[in-house]
Formats: sequence, structure tokens, C-alpha cells
Amino acid sequence: MRYDTAHMALRTVRVPASMRELFERAEEVVSAYFARQRAVPSEGRIEIFDERYVLMRGASLSVEFFDLVRDLLGPSRTDEADEFARNILFDLAHAMGKADARAFHAKMELSDPIARLSAGPVHFAFAGWAFVDIHEDARAVPSEEFVLTYDHPYSFEADAWLRAGRRSAWPVCVMGAGYSSGWCEESFGVELVAAEVACRACGDDHCRFVMAPPSRIEARIAERVGSSLPTPPQGRRYHIPDFFARKRLEDELRRARDELEERVRERTAALERANRELTRQMEERAAIERRLAEAERLEALGRLSAGIAHDFNNLLTVINTNAEMLAGQVTDPSQAADLAREILEAGHRAKGLTEQLLVFGRHDVDSTGPVDLSATVARMEAMLRRLVTGRIRLSTRLPDAPATIDANAVQIEQTILNLVVNARDAIEGTGHVEVSVEVAGDRVQLSVADDGCGMDDDVRARIFDPFFTTKEAGRGNGLGMAIVYGVVQRSRGTIAVESTVGQGTRVVVEFPRSTTAATQEAAEPRVSEAIPATSRTILLLDDDDAVRTTLGRWLRRRGHVVHEAATLDDARAIYDAHGDAIDVLLSDVVLRGESGAPFARTVHAERSDVRVVLITGYAGDHEGVKAARDEGICALQKPLDLVRLAGLVEGEDGGP
Repeated sequence: MRYDTAHMALRTVRVPASMRELFERAEEVVSAYFARQRAVPSEGRIEIFDERYVLMRGASLSVEFFDLVRDLLGPSRTDEADEFARNILFDLAHAMGKADARAFHAKMELSDPIARLSAGPVHFAFAGWAFVDIHEDARAVPSEEFVLTYDHPYSFEADAWLRAGRRSAWPVCVMGAGYSSGWCEESFGVELVAAEVACRACGDDHCRFVMAPPSRIEARIAERVGSSLPTPPQGRRYHIPDFFARKRLEDELRRARDELEERVRERTAALERANRELTRQMEERAAIERRLAEAERLEALGRLSAGIAHDFNNLLTVINTNAEMLAGQVTDPSQAADLAREILEAGHRAKGLTEQLLVFGRHDVDSTGPVDLSATVARMEAMLRRLVTGRIRLSTRLPDAPATIDANAVQIEQTILNLVVNARDAIEGTGHVEVSVEVAGDRVQLSVADDGCGMDDDVRARIFDPFFTTKEAGRGNGLGMAIVYGVVQRSRGTIAVESTVGQGTRVVVEFPRSTTAATQEAAEPRVSEAIPATSRTILLLDDDDAVRTTLGRWLRRRGHVVHEAATLDDARAIYDAHGDAIDVLLSDVVLRGESGAPFARTVHAERSDVRVVLITGYAGDHEGVKAARDEGICALQKPLDLVRLAGLVEGEDGGP
């Protein structure tokens, strides 16, 4: 570009005579730039030399910005707010000065550093920042020796404070310092910073600045105090922008952060190794504890078997004696029926003893269901009276309404029986045992109270420990209350013991009240008498000859056609030969070396019309029983409830 270099009076700057010609050319260049200014309000555009510009009020970037930051931080943090405002305004203006200089140099094709720099103060005035008055001691060289002392007689920032009627303890022309140093830095390629050392907003006659490289700025200011700079009044503070100091600090912080992150990674890796080792040790310890617990359980079960042998043998004596009488010594049919019922009752009690083992061993026996606790006590009352003998009076206190809980019926009977036996054994001579049931809101309470010898605190603290007993040898195995505790826990109940030495004991058990009505009484001996009208074809799989023969005989007596199989191969062969005719599959779970559950599940999947029933002598979910139940297959526990089995086989009860 070519410009008219004829002599012209400077309008935008005041400079030493040695610089006048240089700045005259600069003013002509900048004037040509701003001459290409146009506003298009209909499009919301202001353009200068095809560059978009935005007009902003000066006060919004000065006194009002400081007030805004002060309001954000609150009155107790004014100094912090002012420091934040100065830093952000200087950094913003410094970046704007560099960017504007770069764009202007390119537009006006300026390559000489002096020409670039001299355009800055003129551009500054045309853009409305301030008039610039450069002092005689200026040394504009692209090195560490660079220094400018200059005034802004009409700074927009100082004007904003004065027009607002405000004074400041700090110089306020922060953006002027930042913009001018940014322009000069871009022009010379040297890092520069400017500090305002006098300000009209502080009461001075002028706004004065010193510009120099960051490493020399404080020394340059000190050199000029007393000559071109006045001695600052008491309390006056200069603000030397710390943009570059912050940048260096950020670099140091970044390096420190990287080092810290590396140490954290190393420490984390070490902790992960230590955690893995700790986990391994904990797993080893848990495995050892499990093995120890299993060994203790096996030892406990061995002691348990000795403890219940006497009672179990008594039950077997009843069963064997009555069975033998039925076999050949009884001719009276009514007497035979009575004896048969006694056999069934004894067998039922024998099953209860095996379930004690299962409860103590933490195995499930049968699924839980609604049990009317009041009806259970009422049904057991006659037996309990015989149990406590004539010297002890037994009474019950029961509600009229059902007292239904969700529990295992057999285990609840065993719980009541154990509590009453303990109460009986605590009474020397005559006494009284009361069994009561109460319903209170959503809770059902069972209590057994006696007026026996009572317990001290030490005994009461150990009452639920397995094998702990205060009874003489032969009168107890120490498992009764441990079994009660296990049943209560599995039924989501609580148990409490109140006892006073010499006065008696009261055991209180509370269960959550069930929202389901009891549909069936607790398990008791039942006889399947009615012969069904419809005959079924049944495939019976069991590797125990006695069980298979007995079940087969019972099923045939009820009018069914039975195909017996001792192995899975036999069962598959019968199923292949008579598959279409098979109505019911009865399969044992544990066979010799194999399981009947997969075969049962296959038949169930292939033939939805076939009733499939698993029978097992093991507890809970042994050998795939749970998976079969989940698929809708029924499962029964040995010794079998023949009434339940008849319902499953003959279609009266098809639930799993």
C-alpha cells in the first residue's frame, strides 16, 4: 500500500521530536484503516477494513466490572475481588492487543518492527482506549533494554471511575496497560508488560505507565521514581501484572502435578499389589475357617447322633412292635387301624428327629408356607399335656382369630415341643407351664412360661449355644434351644428370654404376621384312603429295591399301572417303548453314580401333559432339585407324605 507522506500535525499521540516523523506515517496508515468503517444496523454489523467490531461501554470493563466481582465475592473479600478483576482484565486486554496488532499488520502490510509498534498508540486512540503521550526516555529496541514511559491523559478506565464519583487505592487503567503491552510485544517479538504507576482515579494529575520486559519492569519503575515518576504517596500501591509469573507458576504446577500423578500411579500399583496379596490371604484364611467349621460341624453331628439315639430307638421300637402285631397277631380290624395310626405317628416323630439334624446343619427341609400358630398349639395341646406329666399343669391362652405366620410347619411344631420340654425340665416337683399366642398388629407372639428354677445371667447368655445344657446326663443333648434359635432366625423372627433364679423363665418368640391365610394345618400323619376314579400309567424310577417295591405296591393298590425301573437306562427304555401311554414320572434324584433330575427335566420339556415328580432323601436343592422346581417340576422329601403324593399323581394337587 502507498500513503501520502506529506507533513501533517499529529492528532492522536504526543511523542519526542525524534519520533515525530515515524508517528506521522503511523497516523496516516491508521487513519486509512479506520476510514474504511461502516455500520449496518439492519444486520447488526460494524465493520472496519472488512473486520467485524463490537462497541462496548467503557464503564462495563472498568468500575462496573470491579463492582460486579466484589458483589460476587462479598464485602469481606474486597481485596481478593479487586486482585481477581485486575488479573482477568489485564490478561484479556493483553491477548486482545496481540491479536489486534497481528491482524492490523497483516491488513496494512507492515513488516518493519518500528512501523508496527508506532501504529499501536495511534490505533489505540482511534479505537477509543486513550490518547498516548510518550516520554523522552523511550528506548524502543527489540531486546531486554526496551522501555517506554507514557501517559494516557484521557484513559476510558480512569474516566469511568471519575464519572461514577469513585476513587481507588490502586491504579485502575488495567486494560490500557494490557492492550498496549500486548500490541508492542507482537510488534517487536519481545515479552513485555506495562504497569500503571500514577492514575487520575487515585487523585493524580495523569495516568502514567512504564512498559518493559517482565524481568526488568520493577527495576525500570524504581529508576524513574523521583525523576519521570513521582514518589508514591503513603499507602499508594502499584500493580505489576503477574500474567507471566502466573504462566511460570502454572508450568511449575503442571510439572509438580505430573510428578505427583506418577508417584500416585506408583503408589496405586503398590497398593493394588498389597490389596491382591491381602485378598489372597483373606481367601486362604476363609477357606481354612470353612474347613475348620466343617470339621466342627461333623464332630457336632457325631455327638448329636449319640444324643438322639435313645429317643430314635424308642420310636423305632413302637414302629416295629406295632408293625409285627399287624403282620400276624391282631384279628380285630378296628384295633389294627389304631395300631396303624400309632405307626404313622411314630414315623412322623422320627421324621421330625431327622429334621432336627437338617435344621442344625442349616439345610432347608420343606418350603415354608402360612402356618396358623394358634391352631398349631391347639392341635398339639393334648400331646403336650401328656409330655409334661401329671405333676405339672399345662395351660394355653390362644386368640380367637388366626395367628398366621410364614414358616415351616414341622419346624414350628418342633420349636413348641422343645420350649415346652425345657419348661418341664426346669420344674422340680409340681408346677405350671403356660403356652400363649398373641396377635399384636403385624406381629405374632408365642410365649412359653414356667415357674421353675430359673436361670442366672451366665446361663441365659449361653442358652442358645449348641450342646450347652444344665441338665443331668441322659436328660438332654444341648441342642433344643439351638434348634429353636435356628428356626426363629429362618422365619425372620426374634427370640428373648426373661428369667429370674427361683421364680421361673419366660421365652418370648415373635414372628412377622403373614398376609396369607393358612390353607393347610401343620404336617401331621394322614392316611390316603379314597381310591381314585381314574387309573394312571406311571413310570417309577428308584435304585432302592425296597423303596421302589413298596411304592409300586402302594400305587397298584390305588388302581394305577406301574412300570418300575432301577436305572436310568431302564427308565429310558421303558419311556421309549411306552412314552405315549405314560401319564406320570416318579423319579428318585440320587441314583447310583448318576442323577435322575436331568431325565425328569427332559421328559417335562418334551411332554407337558406328563406329571413329573422328583423324590429325594436329601435336603434342600441337592442334585438339581432347585433347577427342576424353577421349571415347574414337583419335588417331595422322603419319607413321603402319601396324601400329598396321591394328590400329585392323581391330579388333585399339581403344585411344584
